[in-house]
Parts: sequence; C-alpha cells; structure tokens
Amino acid sequence: MSFPASLPSPPPERSSSISDVEAILNYKFKNPKLLEEALTHPSVQYTPNYERLEFLGDRVVNLVVGDYLFQEYPDLNEGKLTDLMKANVSNENLARVALRRGLYPFLRHKMPNSDDQVSEFARAVEEEDGGSVKAPDFLADIVESVAAAIYYDVGSNLKRFWKIFKGLLGPIVGPESVKHGFDGPLEIEKAKLELDKLCVQKKWHKPNYSTLPSSFDLFTIVLPALLMLTLPGSFLSSLPVILDFYCKNQ
Repeated sequence: MSFPASLPSPPPERSSSISDVEAILNYKFKNPKLLEEALTHPSVQYTPNYERLEFLGDRVVNLVVGDYLFQEYPDLNEGKLTDLMKANVSNENLARVALRRGLYPFLRHKMPNSDDQVSEFARAVEEEDGGSVKAPDFLADIVESVAAAIYYDVGSNLKRFWKIFKGLLGPIVGPESVKHGFDGPLEIEKAKLELDKLCVQKKWHKPNYSTLPSSFDLFTIVLPALLMLTLPGSFLSSLPVILDFYCKNQ
C-alpha cells in the first residue's frame, strides 16, 4: 500500500529497524530488546509483546507530563491543568505522535486491517478533521510502550526519561491551544464509555457506533433527547428513557 505523506515507507529489513527507531528517538538503547518488545503487537504470537510495557508507559507518561504542566503553569487551576493533560496524553494525541514520528511502519504485527485504519486516520489528521475518525488504539500503545522501554533503559530515572521523551512528544500542547469547555470528540468518547458501562451493568447488548447520515432527523430524535437531559436527575438516570425514545423512532 502507499502511505500518506506523513508516514514513511516500511523499512526493508527488520534488522535495521532498531537503529532507525533509535534515530527517531535520538536515543541509543543499552538493551535493544526492550525497544524490540515495545514494537511488537500482541497479534504476534510466541514472542514478548508490548502489553506490559504499554501498561507501565501509560503511568509514566501521565506522571511526567502532569509534573511538567504543574511546574510550567503555576497559575492554572486544576480544571485547566486537567484539560491540558487530556490534550497532551489522550489516545488521539499520542496516535498523532506515532504518525508524526513515523513509528507505525516499525510495528511488528499480524493485524489484517491496520494499514487501512492508519491511512484513514492519517488522512483525517492531514485534513485537520482528526476527531471524525477514531484514532487506532495501537498507535497510542506504540508511544506508551516505547516510553516505558526508554524509562527502563535509563534506569527508571524520570529526569533523564523526560529529557528524551519530551522530544518525541513535542510540541507540548499549551493553554493557548486548548479550548476549555466542550470538546466534541473527547466528550463523545466519554459518553460512549459511560453508555458501554451502563450496558454491562444492565446486561444490555452494547451498541454499534457509526456516523449518522446527513439526512438524520435532528428535530424528531436528537432535540427531544437533549431536552430530556435538562430534566432533574443525572445523565445515567435519563439515558434509558432517551434510548427507549430513540429506538421507538427508528
């Protein structure tokens, strides 16, 4: 397949991929096997994969980015710091980092449709419409697992780790780039998580999400549903009523 301009062509030989990624990171590993593990998807059987590193990387990245934001912006309150944190370490932003740095072609995997997912997301990003296409989770996973590999390789030294990882993550999203308040794609993802959680609790079938056609009747379904949300009670208590109303109008 041909990748968008933001993606490099896949490397011709696996043996060169470690040094290529080290060049991207501007860091040479003492233990290259850590990086190799960080670039191995769970779909590859009978070999260590990135799942454990991704688990650690998620925590380490949140810690160092949170510490950086706390010190860099002493006048920001907790709410604005939280918005900045989400903007920098969200799945979508980390997936954009993986695209920008050209890490995906070095991922060892056996996923059947990953190239198409990455290309679709890359096109949406290039068109400044990233929120319209869900960022593939494995792109963010690559960044987090590589982060953990670096962290371990520098002897769990957070200052050394941040000096290296900041170059990969940057540019860091600052207050001037964040719209405080409603964030469409982020709020939609949060709503999906709440709905999925409710479905598990109630033993309902989980819904399949898709983009609605332009002919979707806003006034007969969406508007009444939004009005229901203004009634007393929490979102979750109103949600079954909204779902029932929606299903009856299909």
